[in-house]
Amino acid sequence: MLRLLAQSQKPWSNDYPGLQDAVCLVLLDEMNLAHPELYFAEFLSKLELRRGRKGSDVPFIPVKIGAGMKPYELSLGRNVLWTGTMNQDETTKSLSDKVLDRSIIINFPRPTELKRRLKLTPLDERNRGPALHKASWQSWLVQGSIFPEEVVKPFKAFIENMNAALAISGRALGHRIWQSIEYYMANYPDVRAALAEKDEPSTHKAMHIAFEDQLVQKVMPKLRGIDTRGKSKTECLDKIRGQIVAGINGNSFNLAEDFDLACELGYGQFIWQSANYLNVNVTDGNPSPIATQTDNDGEDPPPLFQKDETDSAKRRKAWNAKKPEHRDELRRKLEENAKAGRIPDQQ
Repeated sequence: MLRLLAQSQKPWSNDYPGLQDAVCLVLLDEMNLAHPELYFAEFLSKLELRRGRKGSDVPFIPVKIGAGMKPYELSLGRNVLWTGTMNQDETTKSLSDKVLDRSIIINFPRPTELKRRLKLTPLDERNRGPALHKASWQSWLVQGSIFPEEVVKPFKAFIENMNAALAISGRALGHRIWQSIEYYMANYPDVRAALAEKDEPSTHKAMHIAFEDQLVQKVMPKLRGIDTRGKSKTECLDKIRGQIVAGINGNSFNLAEDFDLACELGYGQFIWQSANYLNVNVTDGNPSPIATQTDNDGEDPPPLFQKDETDSAKRRKAWNAKKPEHRDELRRKLEENAKAGRIPDQQ
């Protein structure tokens, strides 16, 4: 990786294949097998310094290359992007707030159809595309907020109200979180296209979708570990769920199903680990409403479902309000957690 980082800051020449004008992507595979701070802390600090500088003025990391030799100054250029893959199980580590605040977490939904791989094709010059030029990448980016105050105000108020609900659990969403959300919406392709066409309805619709993405990618990971019982549940999580259902300007966010799973599968703690909202059928741009069932003839919930709820009728109603496929997934995960000893099996 050090060789790539050095190469990424050198110009191309006949003598050296520098990548200074190309966008480079570094992939950290299974990055949470250990705490990222153990190997990535200095990078995070230097990348934070880079935010406050302009142009080619970027920080560097001193790399020792030999006894008695001056350390090599490894520049952290703006053409290098960082990403990583993660699993969530008993062998991995959760991410700290320092990492979460500087990252976007993308959860992939469970595949409903498995794809075959009929042929193993090696990656070589025949199937490798051209490098993405840095100038092209930078031309896609919006370097500042492009929204008038009245347009962005409802989204900002949504985060502020969520922040107020988090006070009961001792958590907070900082300025960095909101700034990242606003910049994400400003750079969202559909938002930019709608603004270019001065299409106000399409702009609001695209901003709503982009904001929903950020609720999942930036905000929900910050809720990890909140107690799903007592005042943390009633005064914090339930209020946030109410916000999600109410939405903004009457447009709900399709996250209630995933939010409930995060409350139910974390053995007493909130853990966001699903992406069922991505599987919602969309017709004319509006997500279909979550199916609800109030029929008392529905099936009985598993013993571990909402095990702290003493009202069996409420448990039954909540269980049968879920879609059949989501009930099957939830039942399977509850059974797996029970077998692993993560949830006490209370009848």
